[in-house]
Amino acid sequence: MREIKVRYIKSLLEKKDYFDRWSDEDLKLITEEIKDQIYQEYYTKHVVFNRDHFECQVEDCSFDESPLTLHHYKHKSNGGKTTPRNCITVCQPHQKKYHSGKKALKFKNRNDLPSHIAGHTQAHDWYTQGKPRHQFNFKKIKKEMRVLRKDNKEHWGRPISIERLLILLIWLFGIEL
Repeated sequence: MREIKVRYIKSLLEKKDYFDRWSDEDLKLITEEIKDQIYQEYYTKHVVFNRDHFECQVEDCSFDESPLTLHHYKHKSNGGKTTPRNCITVCQPHQKKYHSGKKALKFKNRNDLPSHIAGHTQAHDWYTQGKPRHQFNFKKIKKEMRVLRKDNKEHWGRPISIERLLILLIWLFGIEL
């Protein structure tokens, strides 16, 4: 049996304690609703990583030392929530290959994983339909978006507030303020 490597152990903080570590300036920028969202994502990440023993849950994963990330089984764009039942720990190489349409993810069959994920294979539409993702002209799209962003002073066609930017940075880089 493979030895479980613990990469990161930290006790789960209560919401009050989690935000006590933030500066007063940062706390003034966010509302209670945004605090709830930030804490919910922190809580889910903590629970899922602990449940999955801080290792990629893709069968026969050979990327032992790569950073881990949360993978949403039901994608956010399809109404998937950031909950322990919908998330699983995956290494970044597998996450990138999956979202580029180059790889299907076959998850380990473990009893502590949600039953709809354990032992199942998940493939992106691009992978199942045999259409390479690069069929789109990304250079043209990026150029159009740059023009739109420059003209409207928006990021990728969407206005972005300081609160949303803060949430994004905290989520992507695991920054604890």
